[in-house]
Amino acid sequence: MKHASLLLFASTLATAFAATPETHLAIQNTAIHQYEDGPSMPAGQAFTPADTVFLSFEIAGFQKAQKPNYEGARINLSWTVDATDPAGTTIVPAASGKVDTDVTAEDKDWVPKIRDTALIPPAAPTGTYHLKITIRDEVAKTEATADVPFLVHGRDVPSSETLVIRNLRFYAAEEDRKPLETAAYRIGETVWVKFDITGYKFGPGNEFQVSYGIDAILPSGKVGLSQPDAATLSDKTFYPERYAPGVFSLPLPSNVPAGRHTLVITAHDKIGNQTADAKAQFSVE
Repeated sequence: MKHASLLLFASTLATAFAATPETHLAIQNTAIHQYEDGPSMPAGQAFTPADTVFLSFEIAGFQKAQKPNYEGARINLSWTVDATDPAGTTIVPAASGKVDTDVTAEDKDWVPKIRDTALIPPAAPTGTYHLKITIRDEVAKTEATADVPFLVHGRDVPSSETLVIRNLRFYAAEEDRKPLETAAYRIGETVWVKFDITGYKFGPGNEFQVSYGIDAILPSGKVGLSQPDAATLSDKTFYPERYAPGVFSLPLPSNVPAGRHTLVITAHDKIGNQTADAKAQFSVE
């Protein structure tokens, strides 16, 4: 009888001190969405600049801290998400959060679901972007990471070490995306011009300040229109805006002469103290 009691005691002791099943902190069920709780983005589908990326993921494998005189336990998790462009530059301030809450035995299969958003900058280049997730279990003192890529199809304006005007083109209307194959207009129509300024220098906080002037030269060689300070483009952003798009229009009055007209755009970089110009021709028929 004494022998049986010793066996029962040994069995109970072994059960009481059995090793807790090992858990591994993990990030699971990561997904990219076009809107909150929407379907996952299909592979290969791309966002465009100024879109919002919606991210969701779950945290699993965390440890629970038992609380004295309490049936349940407490979990204490923290997370961060860093969104980067193809060059590894952060596009928005890193997001962060905590999951610090009590759980009961009924919650044994529950896992936290995290949601986050990232706004793609308006001048974002084409390429593969990344959402870099880091989670930490403050109870177990462990960490886990995951990298969630997504595609962006943006406008690719080649960079420059010095101020330059690129993509100077003529359009039939402001909303047109495709430039005219032949820059030809009739009297009474409006000349629409679009271009990009890049190569300017940045100040503190990615601040830039550029301006441009316009000179329209008639077929005779005389200046028909001169606006030295046509517009100023400036901003101060978290993500460096590496090019500034310009757009303006020139209505053609009834007395405008027919023939080849020359347009001259002169850009000024106020921070970098640089100047650049570009010329293009259009015809009036």
